[in-house]
Amino acid sequence: MIGLLLLLASQEPVHLLNVSYDPTRELYDEVNAAFARQWKSKTGQTVTIRQSHGGSGAQARAVIDGLEADVVTLALAGDIDQISERRGLVPPDWQSGPALFMVLFFLASLAFELSFSFYNGFLPEIADEESMNRVSGYGFAAGYVGGGLALAVAIEHLSIGRSFGLSTAAGLRVGLVIMGLWWAVFTLPAAFILRDRNPPRGTALDFAATAKHAVGEVLHTLSKIRSYSVLALFLLGFLLYNEGIQTVMSQASVFAREVLKMTPGELGMVVLMIQFVATPAALGVGWLGDRLGAKTTLLGCLAIWCGLLIAAFFISTKTQFWYLGVVLAMVMGGTQSISRAIMGSMTPTAKTAEFFGFFNLSCRATSMFGPILFAQVLVFTRSANLAILSLLVFIVAGMAIVLCVKLPRGIQQAKADNSPTSDL
Repeated sequence: MIGLLLLLASQEPVHLLNVSYDPTRELYDEVNAAFARQWKSKTGQTVTIRQSHGGSGAQARAVIDGLEADVVTLALAGDIDQISERRGLVPPDWQSGPALFMVLFFLASLAFELSFSFYNGFLPEIADEESMNRVSGYGFAAGYVGGGLALAVAIEHLSIGRSFGLSTAAGLRVGLVIMGLWWAVFTLPAAFILRDRNPPRGTALDFAATAKHAVGEVLHTLSKIRSYSVLALFLLGFLLYNEGIQTVMSQASVFAREVLKMTPGELGMVVLMIQFVATPAALGVGWLGDRLGAKTTLLGCLAIWCGLLIAAFFISTKTQFWYLGVVLAMVMGGTQSISRAIMGSMTPTAKTAEFFGFFNLSCRATSMFGPILFAQVLVFTRSANLAILSLLVFIVAGMAIVLCVKLPRGIQQAKADNSPTSDL
């Protein structure tokens, strides 16, 4: 959502002034031109960069005296300090500011990812074996509605902000605040209403002792992996096909820009459509899972994914991309919800958070391999169509493994280990 907010904010042409030292004139002739070409290919936005070069100290003085610089590429910290102190154009903590941002971004990302272990772990707590597929579909459907509404709010915020003279940078900052408030508000129902089915085990310990015990429990589970052989096999298959699916969703914008020359605004509308089409689709796949069986439904979704990638190799128009987007929306949430339901059905009740931690880890453990394959094929073949098609290997491999998963046996393994783990 935040990434799309940045994309939508970058539609209008931008003119920048780069202020630097005299010896770097030829360097920035090449760097600025290369950057403008790369930015245009990635975002569709035109960036024109003018240059101002001069002696050390003189350039800082020019900025202090009123030269309207957008970028200063000055190597001496003293020059930057003078610009900060005399004109306030650079924060006083300019050397530590980026580090603070990276730390905050890391902590926010870590907390977001960790929350999914508990969020997904509640599925076996609120649904029984018969309703697991349906309830998982409800969750994803609600998520797509919320994501679509948040996206609509973000688009409207940027539009209204521009009409009131709000700069793009200020609009993005406000957008981040809106997203933070959105998460906070919709966390309240879970915080005040949702309850664990089983009471906490044992007594509370300090953080170090709790962390030590948690590591011990995980190691104990891994040492008993044969007791969960079906679940382990499913996680391996999920790791592969989910890598292909996630890479398709993250790199589809590259395909749309490189092959179809779609603008950020057009891509934003496609994403908005996908959010709302995926809502009833997730409910429908949950309904099919209850009637056809979770494994059969999942294999059907993966077969459609294979067809989507093959079709993507041949598309050449924006209209075709929209049609593929509709089909993608119909299986995207369904594949995720039915995968989570299968995971929940094979998870011992006493170990839901721990096992869904493995599930969440499997989503991220190999998240670099899909984009690497996509990028390498794109570089060597210069064909985004072939790059998209290459991701078929992940989905086919994962699908082959899922075919070998004996779901009834995995459910029995979970039921056989529903005794609580040792108390703290």
